[in-house]
Amino acid sequence: MEFLEWADAGLASRSVTPRFVFEGVAMAVANALDENGLEFGEPMDGYRAHPL
Repeated sequence: MEFLEWADAGLASRSVTPRFVFEGVAMAVANALDENGLEFGEPMDGYRAHPL
C-alpha cells in the first residue's frame, strides 16, 4: 500500500489517493472531483508516491 499525492497544479492539487497492489494488479481510489473513481495500473505522471 502507498499513498499518492497529486502534485500538479489545479483543483486536485495536493489531494491524496490510497493505492493497493494485489498479486501484480494495482488499484487506486482517486478523487474524481464530486465523486470517487477507481484507477487501475500504474499511476499517472502527476502523482507523487509515498510508500508506507
